[in-house]
Amino acid sequence: MTTTAETATSAEFSRLTELLGRQLKLFERLGELSEHQTKFVDTGQNQALLALLALRQRLVDRLERINRDLQPFRSQWDTVWHRLDASKRQTVGSLIHQVQQLLRRILDCDDRDHDQLQEAQRQNRLEVGRGNQVSAARRAYALRTERVVGRFTSHAG
Repeated sequence: MTTTAETATSAEFSRLTELLGRQLKLFERLGELSEHQTKFVDTGQNQALLALLALRQRLVDRLERINRDLQPFRSQWDTVWHRLDASKRQTVGSLIHQVQQLLRRILDCDDRDHDQLQEAQRQNRLEVGRGNQVSAARRAYALRTERVVGRFTSHAG
């Protein structure tokens, strides 16, 4: 016969592992998308990147819902953890560890992509600046040419 505390622990464990498992699946999918994101950033596929970012946002929204559902466990984590037996702790610990590893990998990819996008933006600003300088030089040259040509032509034709 199981006691109420054991039943609660079993129910807690089931709910906790279900939430952590869903969280892990979403992080795995985010990890896959991060790899695609890097390819899109590397190749300058901006439209594909924007579509991918929208998909990622939907996954992040789902993660936020799971995080809200996990909050009761987090708020009393020590109690929940101590009520789990060793094998359940191992299962939960493994899920948490996998999620943390994926999160670190995703954040590292995002940081690299962010840096690369910032560098591309800086390069674009430099090119626009160079283009503006060239345009200004052309305008100045055109004005100077008009003055010179005007000095050597007669008004009669």
